[in-house]
Amino acid sequence: MDNEEKLRRLRIKAEERERVREEKLQNEDSLQALREVYGLSEVELQKLQQEVESEYAAEQASGQQRIQHRYGSWPSIKQLLFTAKGRLSRGDFWLAELGVFVVHSLIAASTVSYPVLGILALICWLAHINLAIKRCHDRGYSGWFLLLGIVPVFQFWPMVELFFLAGENGENRFGSEPGESGSTDNRV
Repeated sequence: MDNEEKLRRLRIKAEERERVREEKLQNEDSLQALREVYGLSEVELQKLQQEVESEYAAEQASGQQRIQHRYGSWPSIKQLLFTAKGRLSRGDFWLAELGVFVVHSLIAASTVSYPVLGILALICWLAHINLAIKRCHDRGYSGWFLLLGIVPVFQFWPMVELFFLAGENGENRFGSEPGESGSTDNRV
């Protein structure tokens, strides 16, 4: 990680701390206004303040868990596997591909006995393709980059790019960097 990236991350953390401080000040001002408007006693005000602080702390804890949870940036499995928009980090790609590969293998082994499962195998192929497209987006390429896989001389290059090389730092034209606090939307 270069110095510019470290500075950018430090700025994001500083902005988050400032936002939290501002929210706390607004909560305190709101409580004082409530006390004046409704004529609350000091005990009632303290009880109300404790309730607000506990709710605020719970909200902050859940927000931090969401940010710190590496694989929680996708709201649903459906969005992860069946949309081609957004970016997918290398680790997330490996994990998702492993899961889809296991399911696909089990289905493919059963297709001989149950031909109807061929539809599920096609759905697994769709998931593989969408994951690869998201990984291309993380590398800065469009999904059309995958077509290099059908050219005999270049067929291994997309695989090297997707499975082994790191994605672009920061935001690119396909969305924000996976794993950042702002990347939970993944531009659906």
